[in-house]
Amino acid sequence: QQLNSLAPLANLRVPRDLTIVGSIVSEIPVFNNIEALDGDLEIMSCPNIQDLSDPFPFLETVNGNVTIVFNEGVQAIGLQALRIADEISFNGQSILASLALPALVEANSLSIIGSGALKDLEQLSKVQKINRLVVLNNPLLADLNAGTQLEYVGTAWIRENALLDDFCMLQQASIIGTIFDYDVQGNQYNPALADLATACIQ
Repeated sequence: QQLNSLAPLANLRVPRDLTIVGSIVSEIPVFNNIEALDGDLEIMSCPNIQDLSDPFPFLETVNGNVTIVFNEGVQAIGLQALRIADEISFNGQSILASLALPALVEANSLSIIGSGALKDLEQLSKVQKINRLVVLNNPLLADLNAGTQLEYVGTAWIRENALLDDFCMLQQASIIGTIFDYDVQGNQYNPALADLATACIQ
């Protein structure tokens, strides 16, 4: 807990897991040598970190889970090269305002929960398949007007996002008929599953 810098580790080549939990560091170095992880990426309960906008610029594949949660000071998260992961979770970051996954194509699960300053998902535009999508308790999130290439969503739980009234992200998946577990409530607009095809505000 007294370690105040991770900079000496920046040149690591990590074949499996990378976990940073409960650290007092304020910055995560740029890990240029990590292109894939066989296991998990976890950054958890590091209250002094503000910027995670691009710490892994060449990380394309995580065969395990991406868990970036309960980092109270973080304002920006970006995994600019990430294409595929198993479960991706962003939870309990009350001032998170920017979330960028511009290269993401497929994930088994994507959870965005308690991101207090996040207004949109514009930097999630290439995703095609998410088995389980959870968008919960993001008070400033106004639209899901990204990911219009999204062709498959098995589960969609979208709840308690007080300003959310645009569901463009789910339009294509609803037209194709992939969604079988649908729970939408507590948002500004709560379209029925049958209404998703026309619930896109342009």
